Amino acid sequence: MSLRDATVAAVGDELYDDRASISVFDAALQGRVPDRLPPCRFDDVAADAERARFWHQRLVPLRGLRHEDELTRRYLTFETDLLGARDGLHWYDLQVTPYRMGKQLNQAHEIIRNLRFETAPDADAYLLLLDQYGVWIAGCDANLREQAARGIVLHEAAHRTGVRLLDGLDATLTQNLRVAPERLARLPQAALMRAAGGADVAIETRIRPALKKLRAYFTGDYAALVPPGEDAVGLGRYPGGQDAYALLVRHNTTLDMTPDAVHRAGLELVGELEARMASVRSRLGFSGTARRFLEHLLAEPPVKTSTPEEIETTYRAVLAQAEAIYPRLFGTRDYGRSDVKRLRPELEAGMTYGYYQPPLPYGDRAGYYVYNGSNPQERVSVVATALMLHETVPGHHVHFATQTLDESRPLVRRNPYLNAFAEAWAEYGAELGYEMGMYEDPYAEYGRLLMQMFLATRLVVDTGLNAFGWNLEKARSYMLERGPQSPAEAFSETVRYTCWPGQSLAYAIGPLRLRDARRAAEAKLGARFDLIGFHNAILDAGALPLDDVDFAIRHWVAQQQQG
Repeated sequence: MSLRDATVAAVGDELYDDRASISVFDAALQGRVPDRLPPCRFDDVAADAERARFWHQRLVPLRGLRHEDELTRRYLTFETDLLGARDGLHWYDLQVTPYRMGKQLNQAHEIIRNLRFETAPDADAYLLLLDQYGVWIAGCDANLREQAARGIVLHEAAHRTGVRLLDGLDATLTQNLRVAPERLARLPQAALMRAAGGADVAIETRIRPALKKLRAYFTGDYAALVPPGEDAVGLGRYPGGQDAYALLVRHNTTLDMTPDAVHRAGLELVGELEARMASVRSRLGFSGTARRFLEHLLAEPPVKTSTPEEIETTYRAVLAQAEAIYPRLFGTRDYGRSDVKRLRPELEAGMTYGYYQPPLPYGDRAGYYVYNGSNPQERVSVVATALMLHETVPGHHVHFATQTLDESRPLVRRNPYLNAFAEAWAEYGAELGYEMGMYEDPYAEYGRLLMQMFLATRLVVDTGLNAFGWNLEKARSYMLERGPQSPAEAFSETVRYTCWPGQSLAYAIGPLRLRDARRAAEAKLGARFDLIGFHNAILDAGALPLDDVDFAIRHWVAQQQQG
């Protein structure tokens, strides 16, 4: 191994080891119990950012690497650049919201639910995680106070979701953090007593008091600072917020795009989808508007899902159909087991749909679409096919499972989460539904277009709220006129974009790049183009910035041309 290759490997190993203390998500994927939750105090974030900048400087000048090492270098260069900017973005991280605090702590709960208690170190790891849980909540409290001093305060609607989140966490604290006695039974007696007693002490003397202190401030002095109404929203209203948002756009798309460019791309895509949706409505004999047709679908759905159990049955039926067709597009590539399960009730009020949970190296090792089962009568059943293709097979699950199972790649590239790639692949997977014959029913096709419209409107609304001064009413109206959301869903979505700025932008930009790359490969290879080989080339490369996915595909095309 050359010195250049060794440098890439060393940085990759350092970042891999560091990830478990940067992200609960990464710790879970690695099968580790984190010794701290993700840094939320500025000093910790700044120290991590400085370390990432040091790694970045080691990687940038390297040239002449083997292809696989070059892919790793490109991934690490982007990742260390992103991590190195975290201190500059720290005060814009709006943590006391469902998609930030709620999701982070739910991942910690998932680790606790799957811990194996067999040795004394298992008990010690559990107690350390509980200790860090309390430290993290206290850090969120300190951050809120510093953000408020800097003029960065949640708006009224986001504040309400934060109060519900804190109340839900408090109500479920014991069931989420305390381990049932039967799970501790295999521990040595001293460790068992330490785990049981220490957990009670941690929960009641450190964690719950920290949570109550945070809630008291959040609903007291902090609440007095919250601007009323729906106009004072979005990152752009904060001091320095416009520059911060521009950086988040680049981070989340992995492309050098401005908010204005994203906004214009969204408007263009919305226009294209409106025409396609009108065509399907015409084929179905409906002459009204998109909104009237959606109301019709809610009132008389082709597939009735009036309970969470019926939603789950519908999702599983789609997954089974996709799994049967999968080999035609991917060959025999293994992707493990995929399934669905309901989101925990305390999180459902703040999340529109749900999220994908990758296979973890403990428990049943399946990948799950964790769905929102609340208000099933308001959910549009025709989107089920497109949603499941996006979330499971051949979307998120195939990407994450095949990436994790591939032991030939460096550890640091087995479980990275790059939002732009993950959502690009998931949406590309949903688009494959046409080739899989899963949109032959015009209602299923319309559901696919509804989901695409939902993601396209995100480009317009996220940028509108955070860069162009839109208020929540304008954003909701824009989505409701075009997408599949109920008023309640449009509310939670628009609040999400103001609390997690930029994250939603990758969903519609990335798949366009993958489709363009496929068309270019088909044009160059002609009859020699192999769809299974093309898919494997993307999955073999794994999560990369979108420009580097293009690099990996061009390399594959060159190999095919050489025979």
